[in-house]
Amino acid sequence: MQDLLAELFWNNPELSARSINIRRNMPGFTAAKRSYDEARSKLRAVVGYELYDQFMCQLGRYLEYEDLSYYALGLGLREAFIRELCL
Repeated sequence: MQDLLAELFWNNPELSARSINIRRNMPGFTAAKRSYDEARSKLRAVVGYELYDQFMCQLGRYLEYEDLSYYALGLGLREAFIRELCL
């Protein structure tokens, strides 16, 4: 079941492309992305690539849980179902 949902939502190139399109057209996105890119470059220069990469991997892992909870709310899925996905 987890693989099926991953294919439907996370590994779906069409969905990803649509999401990117929506973001690019949101007011303020370009400025926010530019600010993020600048801060990312400064941080990586200070802490080095290895520590920066480790941090980004852990941040991504952490944010996946937040995304799952929002998917559950947005899709009307039951909390227990989402917990099963995380096992």
